[in-house]
Amino acid sequence: MVEQHIIPGEILRLLQRVAQYIVERQRQPAYLVGGSLRNLLLNEPCADWDIVIGDPGAQVARGLADTLAGHYVRMHDKASRIVAGHGQDEIIIDIAPLIGNTIEDDLRQRDFTINAMAAPLQEIMSYLSMPGNSGEPVPLIDPLHGSADVHARVLRAVDERVFQRDPLRMLRAVRLGARYQLAIEPATAQFIRRDAGLLPTVASERIHEELYAILAPIGATEQLYVLNRLDLLTTLMPEFMPARGMPQPRPHCWDVLEHSLHTVDTLEQ
Repeated sequence: MVEQHIIPGEILRLLQRVAQYIVERQRQPAYLVGGSLRNLLLNEPCADWDIVIGDPGAQVARGLADTLAGHYVRMHDKASRIVAGHGQDEIIIDIAPLIGNTIEDDLRQRDFTINAMAAPLQEIMSYLSMPGNSGEPVPLIDPLHGSADVHARVLRAVDERVFQRDPLRMLRAVRLGARYQLAIEPATAQFIRRDAGLLPTVASERIHEELYAILAPIGATEQLYVLNRLDLLTTLMPEFMPARGMPQPRPHCWDVLEHSLHTVDTLEQ
Protein backbone atom coordinates (compact mmCIF):
# COMPACT_ATOMS: atom_id res chain seq x y z
CA MET A 1 0.00 0.00 0.00
CA VAL A 2 1.21 3.52 -0.83
CA GLU A 3 1.28 6.05 1.98
CA GLN A 4 -0.66 9.03 0.71
CA HIS A 5 1.26 11.65 2.65
CA ILE A 6 4.20 11.24 0.24
CA ILE A 7 2.13 12.92 -2.52
CA PRO A 8 1.08 16.49 -1.69
CA GLY A 9 -2.58 17.16 -2.46
CA GLU A 10 -1.93 19.77 -5.14
CA ILE A 11 0.47 17.48 -6.99
CA LEU A 12 -2.09 14.68 -6.85
CA ARG A 13 -4.68 17.02 -8.36
CA LEU A 14 -2.26 17.96 -11.15
CA LEU A 15 -1.64 14.28 -11.88
CA GLN A 16 -5.38 13.67 -12.05
CA ARG A 17 -5.64 16.45 -14.63
CA VAL A 18 -2.80 14.80 -16.57
CA ALA A 19 -4.69 11.50 -16.66
CA GLN A 20 -7.92 13.22 -17.67
CA TYR A 21 -6.24 15.08 -20.53
CA ILE A 22 -4.24 12.17 -21.98
CA VAL A 23 -6.71 9.33 -21.53
CA GLU A 24 -10.12 11.01 -21.74
CA ARG A 25 -9.50 13.95 -24.06
CA GLN A 26 -6.73 12.55 -26.25
CA ARG A 27 -7.92 8.95 -25.95
CA GLN A 28 -4.37 7.69 -25.60
CA PRO A 29 -3.35 4.60 -23.63
CA ALA A 30 -1.11 5.91 -20.88
CA TYR A 31 0.94 4.30 -18.12
CA LEU A 32 2.84 5.52 -15.12
CA VAL A 33 6.20 3.75 -15.31
CA GLY A 34 9.70 3.37 -14.00
CA GLY A 35 11.09 5.32 -11.08
CA SER A 36 7.73 6.92 -10.33
CA LEU A 37 6.21 3.57 -9.40
CA ARG A 38 9.39 2.40 -7.68
CA ASN A 39 9.30 5.39 -5.36
CA LEU A 40 5.59 4.98 -4.68
CA LEU A 41 6.13 1.36 -3.64
CA LEU A 42 9.07 2.38 -1.46
CA ASN A 43 6.96 5.21 0.03
CA GLU A 44 9.63 7.66 -1.11
CA PRO A 45 8.91 11.17 -2.43
CA CYS A 46 8.80 11.39 -6.21
CA ALA A 47 10.26 14.40 -8.02
CA ASP A 48 9.72 13.23 -11.62
CA TRP A 49 6.68 11.40 -12.96
CA ASP A 50 7.36 9.17 -15.97
CA ILE A 51 4.49 8.47 -18.35
CA VAL A 52 4.48 6.27 -21.45
CA ILE A 53 1.79 6.82 -24.09
CA GLY A 54 0.86 5.17 -27.37
CA ASP A 55 1.29 8.37 -29.42
CA PRO A 56 4.77 9.60 -30.49
CA GLY A 57 4.19 12.10 -27.72
CA ALA A 58 5.32 15.61 -28.68
CA GLN A 59 1.93 16.97 -29.76
CA VAL A 60 0.16 15.46 -26.75
CA ALA A 61 2.85 16.82 -24.43
CA ARG A 62 2.53 20.32 -25.88
CA GLY A 63 -1.23 20.25 -25.41
CA LEU A 64 -0.83 18.98 -21.86
CA ALA A 65 1.62 21.78 -21.04
CA ASP A 66 -0.95 24.33 -22.24
CA THR A 67 -3.71 22.65 -20.24
CA LEU A 68 -1.62 22.77 -17.06
CA ALA A 69 -0.31 26.29 -17.79
CA GLY A 70 3.13 24.75 -17.63
CA HIS A 71 6.36 24.80 -19.62
CA TYR A 72 7.11 22.39 -22.45
CA VAL A 73 10.65 21.12 -23.08
CA ARG A 74 11.60 18.87 -25.98
CA MET A 75 14.24 16.57 -24.52
CA HIS A 76 14.96 14.54 -27.66
CA ASP A 77 13.11 12.74 -30.45
CA LYS A 78 11.55 10.26 -28.05
CA ALA A 79 10.74 12.28 -24.94
CA SER A 80 9.18 15.53 -23.80
CA ARG A 81 9.17 17.20 -20.40
CA ILE A 82 6.51 19.36 -18.80
CA VAL A 83 7.08 21.51 -15.74
CA ALA A 84 3.89 22.72 -14.05
CA GLY A 85 2.79 24.05 -10.69
CA HIS A 86 4.70 26.41 -8.43
CA GLY A 87 7.08 26.24 -5.48
CA GLN A 88 6.71 23.10 -3.40
CA ASP A 89 3.88 21.99 -5.67
CA GLU A 90 5.99 22.07 -8.83
CA ILE A 91 5.73 18.86 -10.82
CA ILE A 92 7.97 17.44 -13.55
CA ILE A 93 6.32 15.09 -16.03
CA ASP A 94 8.35 13.16 -18.60
CA ILE A 95 6.33 11.76 -21.50
CA ALA A 96 7.74 9.16 -23.89
CA PRO A 97 6.22 6.93 -26.58
CA LEU A 98 5.75 3.22 -26.05
CA ILE A 99 8.75 1.11 -27.12
CA GLY A 100 7.57 -2.08 -28.81
CA ASN A 101 4.05 -3.29 -29.41
CA THR A 102 2.93 -3.60 -25.80
CA ILE A 103 3.71 -2.09 -22.44
CA GLU A 104 5.31 -5.40 -21.47
CA ASP A 105 7.69 -5.06 -24.45
CA ASP A 106 8.55 -1.56 -23.24
CA LEU A 107 9.25 -2.68 -19.67
CA ARG A 108 11.61 -5.43 -20.83
CA GLN A 109 13.82 -2.77 -22.46
CA ARG A 110 14.47 -1.02 -19.15
CA ASP A 111 17.42 -1.35 -16.79
CA PHE A 112 16.39 -2.96 -13.50
CA THR A 113 13.32 -4.90 -12.45
CA ILE A 114 12.41 -2.25 -9.85
CA ASN A 115 12.15 0.23 -12.75
CA ALA A 116 10.34 -2.21 -15.06
CA MET A 117 6.82 -1.82 -13.68
CA ALA A 118 3.85 0.08 -15.04
CA ALA A 119 0.34 1.01 -13.99
CA PRO A 120 -2.49 2.27 -16.23
CA LEU A 121 -2.55 5.99 -15.57
CA GLN A 122 -6.24 6.35 -14.75
CA GLU A 123 -6.22 3.27 -12.53
CA ILE A 124 -3.23 4.41 -10.49
CA MET A 125 -4.73 7.87 -10.10
CA SER A 126 -7.99 6.35 -8.86
CA TYR A 127 -6.00 4.18 -6.47
CA LEU A 128 -4.01 7.14 -5.11
CA SER A 129 -7.20 9.15 -4.65
CA MET A 130 -8.89 6.51 -2.43
CA PRO A 131 -8.85 7.31 1.30
CA GLY A 132 -6.13 5.12 2.78
CA ASN A 133 -6.18 3.24 -0.54
CA SER A 134 -8.89 1.08 1.09
CA GLY A 135 -6.35 -1.70 1.60
CA GLU A 136 -6.31 -2.39 -2.14
CA PRO A 137 -3.10 -3.52 -3.88
CA VAL A 138 -1.39 -1.16 -6.30
CA PRO A 139 -2.67 -1.88 -9.87
CA LEU A 140 0.62 -3.05 -11.38
CA ILE A 141 1.78 -4.47 -14.69
CA ASP A 142 4.85 -6.31 -13.48
CA PRO A 143 6.16 -8.95 -15.94
CA LEU A 144 9.61 -9.14 -14.31
CA HIS A 145 8.44 -9.26 -10.69
CA GLY A 146 9.93 -5.90 -9.82
CA SER A 147 7.54 -5.36 -6.91
CA ALA A 148 8.95 -8.45 -5.18
CA ASP A 149 12.46 -7.03 -5.62
CA VAL A 150 11.29 -3.67 -4.24
CA HIS A 151 9.99 -5.32 -1.09
CA ALA A 152 13.14 -7.46 -0.80
CA ARG A 153 15.35 -4.40 -1.42
CA VAL A 154 17.15 -6.19 -4.27
CA LEU A 155 18.55 -4.56 -7.40
CA ARG A 156 18.32 -6.97 -10.35
CA ALA A 157 19.10 -6.37 -14.03
CA VAL A 158 16.23 -7.11 -16.41
CA ASP A 159 18.55 -9.33 -18.48
CA GLU A 160 22.24 -10.09 -19.00
CA ARG A 161 22.68 -7.53 -21.82
CA VAL A 162 21.34 -4.54 -19.94
CA PHE A 163 24.78 -2.95 -19.40
CA GLN A 164 25.83 -3.60 -22.97
CA ARG A 165 22.89 -1.58 -24.22
CA ASP A 166 23.91 1.35 -22.00
CA PRO A 167 27.09 0.95 -19.92
CA LEU A 168 26.20 3.98 -17.75
CA ARG A 169 23.64 1.71 -16.08
CA MET A 170 26.55 0.15 -14.16
CA LEU A 171 27.07 3.42 -12.28
CA ARG A 172 23.31 3.82 -11.96
CA ALA A 173 23.23 0.46 -10.18
CA VAL A 174 25.64 1.76 -7.55
CA ARG A 175 23.73 5.02 -7.15
CA LEU A 176 20.35 3.32 -6.79
CA GLY A 177 21.78 0.77 -4.39
CA ALA A 178 23.09 3.53 -2.14
CA ARG A 179 20.05 5.78 -2.45
CA TYR A 180 17.46 3.12 -1.62
CA GLN A 181 19.57 0.68 0.45
CA LEU A 182 19.33 -2.05 -2.17
CA ALA A 183 21.58 -5.10 -2.44
CA ILE A 184 22.92 -5.72 -5.94
CA GLU A 185 22.07 -9.37 -6.55
CA PRO A 186 24.99 -11.68 -7.45
CA ALA A 187 24.21 -12.26 -11.15
CA THR A 188 23.79 -8.51 -11.73
CA ALA A 189 27.12 -7.84 -9.99
CA GLN A 190 28.70 -10.48 -12.24
CA PHE A 191 27.31 -8.76 -15.36
CA ILE A 192 28.79 -5.45 -14.15
CA ARG A 193 32.25 -6.94 -13.64
CA ARG A 194 32.05 -8.61 -17.06
CA ASP A 195 31.05 -5.37 -18.81
CA ALA A 196 33.02 -2.85 -16.71
CA GLY A 197 35.44 -2.24 -19.59
CA LEU A 198 32.58 -0.74 -21.64
CA LEU A 199 32.12 2.21 -19.29
CA PRO A 200 34.72 4.48 -21.01
CA THR A 201 32.59 4.35 -24.18
CA VAL A 202 29.99 6.52 -22.42
CA ALA A 203 30.11 10.30 -22.85
CA SER A 204 32.23 11.82 -20.09
CA GLU A 205 29.46 14.29 -19.18
CA ARG A 206 27.09 11.43 -18.37
CA ILE A 207 29.74 9.63 -16.31
CA HIS A 208 30.55 12.84 -14.43
CA GLU A 209 26.91 13.44 -13.52
CA GLU A 210 26.32 9.88 -12.32
CA LEU A 211 29.61 9.61 -10.41
CA TYR A 212 29.07 12.89 -8.59
CA ALA A 213 25.55 11.77 -7.65
CA ILE A 214 27.10 8.63 -6.13
CA LEU A 215 29.77 10.51 -4.16
CA ALA A 216 27.77 13.59 -3.06
CA PRO A 217 25.90 12.10 -0.06
CA ILE A 218 27.56 11.16 3.22
CA GLY A 219 29.14 7.73 2.91
CA ALA A 220 31.18 8.30 -0.24
CA THR A 221 33.92 5.98 1.01
CA GLU A 222 31.53 3.04 1.20
CA GLN A 223 30.45 3.69 -2.39
CA LEU A 224 34.08 3.83 -3.52
CA TYR A 225 34.51 0.36 -2.03
CA VAL A 226 31.41 -0.80 -3.93
CA LEU A 227 32.84 0.65 -7.16
CA ASN A 228 36.11 -1.14 -6.43
CA ARG A 229 34.44 -4.51 -5.77
CA LEU A 230 32.59 -4.19 -9.08
CA ASP A 231 35.83 -3.37 -11.00
CA LEU A 232 34.46 0.07 -11.85
CA LEU A 233 36.85 2.22 -9.80
CA THR A 234 40.00 1.43 -11.77
CA THR A 235 38.00 1.49 -15.00
CA LEU A 236 37.06 5.08 -14.22
CA MET A 237 40.47 5.97 -12.75
CA PRO A 238 43.09 3.71 -14.32
CA GLU A 239 45.78 5.63 -12.42
CA PHE A 240 44.80 3.52 -9.41
CA MET A 241 45.56 0.20 -11.14
CA PRO A 242 49.24 0.10 -9.99
CA ALA A 243 48.09 1.07 -6.48
CA ARG A 244 46.20 -2.19 -5.96
CA GLY A 245 48.55 -4.56 -4.16
CA MET A 246 51.37 -1.96 -3.97
CA PRO A 247 52.88 -2.31 -0.46
CA GLN A 248 53.90 0.56 1.79
CA PRO A 249 56.62 0.68 4.42
CA ARG A 250 55.76 0.43 8.10
CA PRO A 251 53.82 1.67 10.01
CA HIS A 252 51.37 1.46 7.09
CA CYS A 253 49.24 -1.69 7.00
CA TRP A 254 47.34 -1.10 3.73
CA ASP A 255 48.40 -1.11 0.13
CA VAL A 256 48.34 2.22 -1.71
CA LEU A 257 44.78 1.76 -3.03
CA GLU A 258 43.36 0.85 0.39
CA HIS A 259 45.25 3.78 1.94
CA SER A 260 43.73 6.13 -0.64
CA LEU A 261 40.21 4.94 0.14
CA HIS A 262 40.78 5.34 3.88
CA THR A 263 41.97 8.88 3.22
CA VAL A 264 38.54 9.72 1.80
CA ASP A 265 36.95 8.20 4.91
CA THR A 266 39.13 10.36 7.16
CA LEU A 267 38.29 13.44 5.10
CA GLU A 268 34.56 12.74 5.46
CA GLN A 269 34.88 12.38 9.22
